[in-house]
Amino acid sequence: MANARYEFALKVGGFARLGKIRGAAAEAKADAKEFAKALPQDFVARAGGALAKSCERLLFSSPCELVIIQGQVMWQLFPATARGTSPDDLLLSIRQLRNSLFHGNESSGVQGYLPDQLELLLRDAVAVLEACVAMVPTVAKAYAGATL
Repeated sequence: MANARYEFALKVGGFARLGKIRGAAAEAKADAKEFAKALPQDFVARAGGALAKSCERLLFSSPCELVIIQGQVMWQLFPATARGTSPDDLLLSIRQLRNSLFHGNESSGVQGYLPDQLELLLRDAVAVLEACVAMVPTVAKAYAGATL
């Protein structure tokens, strides 16, 4: 629910990009990369208390992706990369968590997360998204319930 609300708020709040063309219209896609640029680049460093812990868990959890190896579909940890602590890195971590849930069996540890860890990361993601949204007035207004 929070992810759909967040994506809607980005689109309505000025962070939409063109998606698939459908006749005279184009699909509106949320542009998290542009949104990340509107956030303070030291957002993670400035976060305190519980929010700082949420950022840390999200940035350093081990998300998985579905891959095919020798014809078998299986979960694999994302390749280790030099992930930073920018807002873009943080929002990417949330997107990878979301993708693992939508493309896997969230009721088990299949996707590489333990059930308790997964629940905590989901709460972390909502807390971080709400903190980010609150920093951009147009997005905050849309997130609070403004409609077109």
